[in-house]
Amino acid sequence: MPGEEATLRPFRNRKEIRYEVEQILKPSTDRVKAPCPYYERCGGCHIQHMSLESQNQFKKTQVVKLMKGIAKVDPITAMESPYAYRNKSHISYGLDS
Repeated sequence: MPGEEATLRPFRNRKEIRYEVEQILKPSTDRVKAPCPYYERCGGCHIQHMSLESQNQFKKTQVVKLMKGIAKVDPITAMESPYAYRNKSHISYGLDS
């Protein structure tokens, strides 16, 4: 997160080198405890460790980068309670013959 200091461990992922955080030395003021008890193990929610305000700014920054030169980005409208819902599912189905 911006403003943090951390110890990183490099690892190779196919053709590129990536880094995994080993220890946060100086946490950001925007870092919060993730509300999901599975956050550290699951990996499904990548930004729950950020405050809601910080999450919204991060998302807007990403969209602005992607839309640069294409469209103007309006302010983000955030949910009051953005947890305990699901907006994506993977469903398998088939036909019995």
